[in-house]
Amino acid sequence: MPTILVAEDEPALAGVYAMLLSQWGCETVVEYTGTDAIHRAAAFQPDIALLGVVMPEMGGIEAGIKLLEICPGTKIVLVSEPVPPETIEQLEARGYHFATLPAPFTSEELHAVVFGKSCIQARRPLVLDQGAEAPKRALPRSISRLLWQRKAELKNCPGNAGQEDSHPAPHCH
Repeated sequence: MPTILVAEDEPALAGVYAMLLSQWGCETVVEYTGTDAIHRAAAFQPDIALLGVVMPEMGGIEAGIKLLEICPGTKIVLVSEPVPPETIEQLEARGYHFATLPAPFTSEELHAVVFGKSCIQARRPLVLDQGAEAPKRALPRSISRLLWQRKAELKNCPGNAGQEDSHPAPHCH
């Protein structure tokens, strides 16, 4: 079972990642800043680190570099915001080979970056448990797309003007 460190400052996205990864049999821990991810990595020693590119205190690229100093065998995957190709080229020139998974992405794409194959091959339906009274239903293929749309709505909400994107997320009424 792979051990996975998720560092994502958007709680809804982090929760979806953790839920999917646990359904796939991964041992997963979640942190909301790059700094906290580095501290957790020292004890957790993850096989894979899914790092948000833009986070408070320390972004995913810097966190990935520092994480490799602590856990040299960890696979680093930059998720969320697209990373410019020249940044990836600069990292590779310095010896850092980070995978990228730009949002929005499907659960199949997340599965492929973690396991190297599509979850369609797993033949196990993905479900989102919505409480004891609510029936389980299939998780939409583009869940990250829906969450990113909501994140964009929150950022554009007049009541949230000037607020930093931090944990917990602001609410728009």
